[in-house]
Amino acid sequence: MSRAKVALRLSPSSRARWSVCPASAALRSEHDIKSSGNFYSEEGQAAHWHAAETASKIKKNGLTIDYKSEDKPETDYAFDERTMVKHAKDYKELLIFLIDLYEIIDLKIEYKYELEAPIKGHPVFGSVRQRAFSDIVLESDDVRIIIDYKYGAGQIVRARENPQLLHYMYLAGEPKKRNILVIAQPRNGGVSSWTLIESEAQAANWVAKSDVKFAVENPEHFESGTHCHWCPAVSMCPKLEADSIETVQAEFTTQEVKTLADPKTLTPEKLAFVLSNSKAVKVFLDACQSLATAQAHDGQEIPGYKLVRNFGNRAWKDESAAALKFKKFKPFKTVLLSPSALEKITGKGVIDSYVHKPEKSPVLATLSDRRETYAPAIVAAEDFS
Repeated sequence: MSRAKVALRLSPSSRARWSVCPASAALRSEHDIKSSGNFYSEEGQAAHWHAAETASKIKKNGLTIDYKSEDKPETDYAFDERTMVKHAKDYKELLIFLIDLYEIIDLKIEYKYELEAPIKGHPVFGSVRQRAFSDIVLESDDVRIIIDYKYGAGQIVRARENPQLLHYMYLAGEPKKRNILVIAQPRNGGVSSWTLIESEAQAANWVAKSDVKFAVENPEHFESGTHCHWCPAVSMCPKLEADSIETVQAEFTTQEVKTLADPKTLTPEKLAFVLSNSKAVKVFLDACQSLATAQAHDGQEIPGYKLVRNFGNRAWKDESAAALKFKKFKPFKTVLLSPSALEKITGKGVIDSYVHKPEKSPVLATLSDRRETYAPAIVAAEDFS
């Protein structure tokens, strides 16, 4: 009996990955690999819920709102929801500003886009499916604004040439005269935007269509790189495994791993090779660790390993009770806030004359790094001149 074919799922949020490594999407689709939930992903879901619910309360004459309210996501984590609500209100003010500025008549919240087309002749995939929920889409006769709400406080994300936003625009269909892509990242980076006129948007959509075509025609094509970092299929990626083994110069057998070379014996060229692949190796090893741990939790035996209980550092059971009990020992200490923390209170520019950035030891970076090259010999000469 032949196996039922599945859809090759190409998500806008991972376009930066599958557009160069189609096999990453193929592995996820074939094996139905889901992204693992964690504090940050569930925090993002909660923040998006607050943002969507708040945006849906906008009242404007002549404004049509397309939104299907959903229950608040369940979670076992505790989030700072007061801050989420504050940022959601700021987000609402941004939307009102854009609605007034561009005379918007349609507000779509968590709007679903989906395209599916058949794939002929492939043994595994019967179709290609592109599905997305765009956080906000604002439209008038001549303007379309697509907004992606990013609650993460880590890496700053910009709208210009953003693959996810560009794919939302592609899925939205025929471009308007003005197409505005926006990233709203309240905790890091603020708001950034990128405007494309109709012809520019058409060209960008042609590139998106080409990326999809490449992925459909090359589902077995692997390409390792920085895009591997967040790939849910990383633990079963043969390309990353091969690259990792080559990088550490190890040959796996059933009994042992070959002893690694002493770094002191490596040539500069070999050192450069190892450094350029170090992130990929770390991603692969971390993924193997996570997969093995998950399998052990499910009762799978991992030869040579066992699951053990893990404890964090000691913590007070009740801080108030401990503070009262040990009051005579003066258990509290007063510390000066960090410059970043104090600046959030004082505002920018107030503390500038009181702060500096202590210089640390030079670090090795790729030639593409924007920082100026540090030459020890020149610096030493200047110190003694």
